[in-house]
Amino acid sequence: MIGVGYLRADDFLRAYLISYMLVSRPGNHFGHKLD
Repeated sequence: MIGVGYLRADDFLRAYLISYMLVSRPGNHFGHKLD
């Protein structure tokens, strides 16, 4: 059960980091707002 929870958390972090990188790209209005 702990392994499954860890995998789900890892997938969530991965999706969060990918979306953050996409949003933080230069020229993106959302990226400027976050900064």
